[in-house]
Amino acid sequence: MLISITKKDLYLKSLILYLLCLPLNAMNIGPFGSALKIIALLPILFAFTTLKVRLNDLLKTQLFFTIFAMLSILWSFSVNVSIGRIISYIELYALLLTGSCFNYNETEIKKIKSALAWSSRFTAIVMLKYAVYVRGRLRLMGIIKEDPNYLCAYFTFGAIFALQKIVEEKSIWCKLTGILEIVFYLYLILISGSRGGLIAIFAGVVAYMFISFGKKNIKKSIGILLVGILIVVVFSQLIKYLPPVLQSRFTLSNVAQDGGSGRSEIWANGIDLYSRGSIFNWFFGYGTATTRTLFGYYQYSEVNVMHNIFLETLVELGVFGLIFYCLAIGTFVKRSLKLNDKFCFAVLICMIVMSLSTSLYTFKPYFNIMLFVIISCFTYKNGNEKKMRKG
Repeated sequence: MLISITKKDLYLKSLILYLLCLPLNAMNIGPFGSALKIIALLPILFAFTTLKVRLNDLLKTQLFFTIFAMLSILWSFSVNVSIGRIISYIELYALLLTGSCFNYNETEIKKIKSALAWSSRFTAIVMLKYAVYVRGRLRLMGIIKEDPNYLCAYFTFGAIFALQKIVEEKSIWCKLTGILEIVFYLYLILISGSRGGLIAIFAGVVAYMFISFGKKNIKKSIGILLVGILIVVVFSQLIKYLPPVLQSRFTLSNVAQDGGSGRSEIWANGIDLYSRGSIFNWFFGYGTATTRTLFGYYQYSEVNVMHNIFLETLVELGVFGLIFYCLAIGTFVKRSLKLNDKFCFAVLICMIVMSLSTSLYTFKPYFNIMLFVIISCFTYKNGNEKKMRKG
């Protein structure tokens, strides 16, 4: 008996493979970039064979930002570095476009969502197996290498998925496994020493709980409040078992002393760099991906990325670029609320908060949740396409 495999089947299988391989984003294979970038070509290839792309408001606003970043090569301070960033933007936008090539049912949405959660779990396994302690912090080094702050963002899908199980599922077993999973992620974040990761995860949890409260369901609201209290209690207990060097990292005095690992100095340099530019630079920037080059050229004390995507976008693409960027991100947040998708909303909040202390310009987990929001716009219930959500 022959089994018919459709283009949609191939796309979904390759997309799920891509999502599950998230840890490979931390594996660099030379001029090709991350290993995950190669796998991302599979869903792009299978989706575009349909020759069917539907631009909704999400894809349009992201397109505006991508085009503006591409145009910045015309006035870029360093064309070579801008070209590399632009290539990544184009590939990631192509990945987002694939979500509009098909219609999806609820079963397929659950599979994709589960793949997102498992991408966090696989990352946790990789971290436990390959990470080493460096100055008291557990870090991924060697072939699979990732900054602790970025790595913690990989856990966002699993943490919010586990929280959703605790709040929404009636089974005691589901609630218990959800609690254990969140505790596990909290432990990994703490031993990594990532303060930004911890704040981002907590922001996502708070965001999920905030939109879950309801006047009509007092019992559920009380349950959500108890879950929040439980997470805080568990966190306070886990802190006690950390080595002294890590305990001190999570104190306000330590944050004030080291300036957020030097971020306050970098941000001050970024503001100075922006202010010394011409009126043209104020509105159009110096060109995408040029921050590190500019810091080196003007001999600033720190030659690094900005560690704040909004300030970095302001420097590189000016006021207009920042407006396009905020419009794109805001549209995704607004759509997640319109879809009443607590999972998407909470994960997006995690990523946004994380981007306040990191440079998440072509960050795969960020684009993965954006892709999931786009896919959610083209779903229908119970096989009835007439009930498909408006994109």
